[in-house]
Formats: sequence, structure tokens, C-alpha cells
Amino acid sequence: MLILEIEWLLGVCFAAHSPADSMPDWPPQPDRIFSALTASWGARGSRPDESAALEWLETQPPPNIEAVSHERRASATVFVPPNDSGASDIRILPERRRRQPRQFPAATLHGEHGEPHLRLIWQVEAPPDRLAALRALAQDTSYVGHSSSPVRCIFLDQDGKSRTDLHPAATTAAPYPGRLRQLEALYARHVATADANARPRSEPLIRPQLAEAAEPAKSVFGTRWVVFEFADENRPDLRAAAVVGRAMRDALMSAWPDPIPEWLSGHMADGSPSRQPHLAVVPLGDVGFWHSDTARQSWHGLALVLPRAIEDTWLGTDTPEAYANSGQLRAALERLTRSDSTGAAIVLRLGSFGETRLLPVAVPEASGHQSLSPSRYMETRRLWSTATPIALDRHTKSDDPRQEAAEIIAEGCTRIGLPRPTSVHVHKHAAIAGAPSARPGRAPRWTGWTRPGSLANRQLTHATLYFGEAVAGPVILGAGRFFGLGLCLPVAERVGR
Repeated sequence: MLILEIEWLLGVCFAAHSPADSMPDWPPQPDRIFSALTASWGARGSRPDESAALEWLETQPPPNIEAVSHERRASATVFVPPNDSGASDIRILPERRRRQPRQFPAATLHGEHGEPHLRLIWQVEAPPDRLAALRALAQDTSYVGHSSSPVRCIFLDQDGKSRTDLHPAATTAAPYPGRLRQLEALYARHVATADANARPRSEPLIRPQLAEAAEPAKSVFGTRWVVFEFADENRPDLRAAAVVGRAMRDALMSAWPDPIPEWLSGHMADGSPSRQPHLAVVPLGDVGFWHSDTARQSWHGLALVLPRAIEDTWLGTDTPEAYANSGQLRAALERLTRSDSTGAAIVLRLGSFGETRLLPVAVPEASGHQSLSPSRYMETRRLWSTATPIALDRHTKSDDPRQEAAEIIAEGCTRIGLPRPTSVHVHKHAAIAGAPSARPGRAPRWTGWTRPGSLANRQLTHATLYFGEAVAGPVILGAGRFFGLGLCLPVAERVGR
């Protein structure tokens, strides 16, 4: 067994899938790491024995990946000048150079200092000469991803001690026969022509004997969330999130000129319930962190979640109609904004809960609150657990209510475009840190979740769902999914004990 262990010495991995992608690339794929080893090979003088070792490695089956869990680090968009374009006019002056938006996505890695954050495991035995050359290359590999994330790398020829903090990850881009020579040719072309497109890029698995990785299943909910944060501490308990969600939807409808679209109201022109996905309003709670406190019921804001089809129509086409449609949402939010002595904000009136003020968040990842980051809900995982309880689509009536509830939830997954999970475990308590219980137990009834309208009598339950294959978030389930109930967080799978 051949194992490559990598530790990020600062506990942070700076790497992106592409310049336009704001999500960190964690765990980095084997092809990226192979490229880093190739860079070391070139810097060491392109030695023939090391070249032979890399060519041997690229012919092996893709390795298994084990990685620690991570949190996406806040990353603001900055504007930087591009490389010198050869201009000879006033544009060469620093204040006149054009700027391009750049982000530096980073993953903060969990795990103990001095222990590897990532392991690549090949189910092969490396010949001694190949292993010696690979170890020399790993020893001189100083970073993987951006140069600001230094690493320590070592090749091992046997398994190390059992690790419970490393989790399996999917391999989607691995080196293949001829990859070393391809990278060498791309580098030569880049140096000779200064061609930016000649930079080595990670390639998908293209081995003839391997099937192409399937696109993960996605729900009907979009991923470009419109985020708001509470303007002050005058906010209701997290267990009133559905009331706030309903109030936000109703406020938007009041500010929208007739006719109100079906994707917003949730009703067709004749008043009957819509058969299409519509707008969801979800709470962004301080849940799922090691420091989350169930007693505080803390949350920092909410997000508008458009149906994926509407989002693709608005943002995926460059037409006057698409621009006008997306502009209507901005206009409605502007109509809701009021100014007073404390500033401009959207004021939501919540009946017995009083009122609360909301401010738009342009860059949630840079807000200072990790809980405001939508990317937490966008990962591709097999294991998901509820951060807010699911309102069941119907009452349980069988002798085994837990099993019936699990079946109702499984059916609900297919309703939002996901496959049926292979297992569903329901419980009144959440598996997510900081998430309040679905039922108050012996506590007074008023300590339970408050639900508006037709949701008031729905049964609530938390659930953990395991899918046979990784599915892409967001995952929002149940009868209250449009008002923030049934919001799920991805959970890292642990192996061993």
C-alpha cells in the first residue's frame, strides 16, 4: 500500500476550483497534488529517476482520499490589476490600470497540529527505487494550491495508525498515463508564449476503463441566496423562524406589483396551490459549530432562496426580459426598505413577537458571522441532518410512527428532486449542535416551535438522512420547507472508532 500524507502547516488550504469559483477546493484532488509533485520534479532538475517514478504513479488506479473536515473561511472579493498587457499609453499608470475581481478561497482545516490533514491511498506496492524518488519529490514539495498554504508531504509504504478524524472523499480528478508529459508541454508553451491558457489545469478522470463521474443530484432550490442580517438584537427566538419566514414572504408580496408571480406567492392565478417550486425563506442559525449553544437559540439572519429554475432563467440568460425579472425583486426589496434615526432597513412586523429590522449582506462570507454563509448548505454529501425540524406532510397513523415518519421524509426527498435516501433516522432532538429540539417534552408548550397558518398543527421531527450517493445542497424538506423548516446541514462521515 502506497500512502501520501500531507499536512497544511498553517491549518489553512488556499485553493480554488477555478479563478471564477468562490468555493475552496477541499479536499484537493489527486491531479492537483500530482501537479505539485511535477513542479518539484522540474525545480529539482527533471531527474530521470524521478521522471520514471511520476510516470509509474500516473499509470496506477486512482487513489482513495481521506481528509479532515473543514470550514469555509470568509473570503471577500478584491479588485487587483491584471498582468502587464504591454500597453504603452496612460493605462500603464497604477491609478489607470483596470481591475479584475479576485477571490482567495480558503478552507480552515480541523485536526491536531503535527498530524496530516489529507491522505491519498494507492492500493499498490511501490518498487523501492520508485518509492525513494517519490519521497524525494514529496520532501521538496512546499505547497499545494496557492503558495500561501505551505505543506509537509511524505510518502509511506504502509498504513499508519488508525485515524477517526479522516473521512472518505470522492475522487473526481486523478492523473492518467501521459499526464506528466502533458504538464511539461503546457509549461514549455506557457514560458515560450506567455500564454495564460497554457497553465496546467486539473483534468477529470479520463481513464477509458472508468465511467465518467455522474453529476450529483440537486434539489429544486437554487444556490444564489439573497442574505439579510438582523440590524440589532431585537429578534425573535430561532424557534419562531417560520413566523419570520412567512412575514418576509408576505412583505415581498405586498411590495410586488400585480400580478404577483407564482414562484413568489406559491399559488396559481386561480388561487389554488402551485405545483411548481416557489420562494423559500430560511433562517441562518448559529448551529452546527463546535461552539453552538442550544440554550441561546441564536441566529444572525435569513436568506431568500429562489427556485433553481427561476434562478437559472434570471442569471443564466443575458436578455432584457431576464434582467427585468431579476430587477423586480431588487425593486420590491427597495420598496420595503425604510429609513429612520437608526438607518435604512427592512422592518418586519411579527404580531406578538413585535418587529425586527433586516439589513442586506452583500458578501456573506465577509460579514464576520460564519452562520451567515450560504456555502455551509451547498456541499455535496451523502449524510445530512436537520438544523430546523421537518414539518411532516401528513400525520402519522400507523402503529410505528417513527417508521412512518421516516417514510414520509423519504418521499419528501423525491418531491424536491433528490433520490430516496437509503436510511432516515428520526428523533425529537437534533444531531446538529445548537439546533433546538423539535418538541419541548415536559417544558411549557410555548417553548416549542411556533408555526404560522396551516403549519400550526403539523408534526415536527428532526431527522438524519443518508443517501446512497452524494447529493448537492441545499436540502430543505417537508411541508414547512418554504418558511425555513426542514433546513438540513451536510455532516461529515466518520470512519472507524
